[in-house]
Amino acid sequence: MEYGALDIFRLIAAFLIVAIHTGPFAGVSETAEQCFTYGACRIAVPFFLMVSGYFVLSGFDCEDGRRRIFRTVKKLSVLYVAATVFYLPVSFYSGRLPKISGIFKWFVFDGSFYHLWYLPGAVLGMLLAYVLLKKVKMQTAGIIASLLYLIGLFGDSYYGAASMAQPVKTFYECIFSVSAYTRNGIFFVPLFLILGASVAKYETSLTAPGAFLGFFAALSAMMFEGVMTESLGWQRHDSMYLFLPLTVFFLFEALLRVRVSGKSGLRRISMWIYLLHPICILFVRALLKAVRLGRVITTYTFLYYLFVCAVSFVFAFLLDVLLKNAGKKLSVKRISGGD
Repeated sequence: MEYGALDIFRLIAAFLIVAIHTGPFAGVSETAEQCFTYGACRIAVPFFLMVSGYFVLSGFDCEDGRRRIFRTVKKLSVLYVAATVFYLPVSFYSGRLPKISGIFKWFVFDGSFYHLWYLPGAVLGMLLAYVLLKKVKMQTAGIIASLLYLIGLFGDSYYGAASMAQPVKTFYECIFSVSAYTRNGIFFVPLFLILGASVAKYETSLTAPGAFLGFFAALSAMMFEGVMTESLGWQRHDSMYLFLPLTVFFLFEALLRVRVSGKSGLRRISMWIYLLHPICILFVRALLKAVRLGRVITTYTFLYYLFVCAVSFVFAFLLDVLLKNAGKKLSVKRISGGD
């Protein structure tokens, strides 16, 4: 009942993900775009993973916890299949459907739509993290996950530096033949899940001011790191930074120390925003062009971003209300014995 700060930040994190896909500072300030959109906003996905590690993976050593882990894996898998089917028409229209030879890579690692990589990544990462925690101590599992993250890091923001050595470049080319990015369920996800589970298992002596101070210091270092690696031309992608795990750790610890009642509605709405925002982006772009305001998309990019956020929130809220009411009606029918 006292995890409301996490629930509130889920909503903020969902809007940060929208920012990554709309570019609120594109064409206005390259530095602001790099620092905010491809720097600060990158805390969103690891935050969601830490939440899963904290509430789900932390139960790996008891029967109820194991059942919860596999229920979560099943729910994520079903959600991924449903989302894939939902986005198939858009994928077909935009030419994003792969050839038959690329279906495995597309569905298992890259995601069936550009934002859906998170779901198969979370499933694969959850299973891998669970196996590690079952086989070795949590500290050892954390070290292994950190090494996997480092491998991923040099295939992401530090790829330009790593690929100067031909054997290293060949190694990553083999990885990219299977997965378009190292930001996936093997190299990226396990560390944050295990980090979340470790926070649930081991209490730290951090105070709220200390945690917030650590967060802002680590975030500043991460944003500088993003600008540096981009200016040096090292980035193949911009999802993985050396300071990212430390930033999200301090953020999570800080939010745990803010006592606010749980907001279950925000949990559901943030999920729907994540799932629906690409459709909302298409809707907003079409609407702006229809009313001859298409220039807003490229000129007033922050206004465009806010518009997409507002539409995504409204769609998510309405869908949540609709599904809640449908669930209540179904419950009444079952209780009354109706068909």
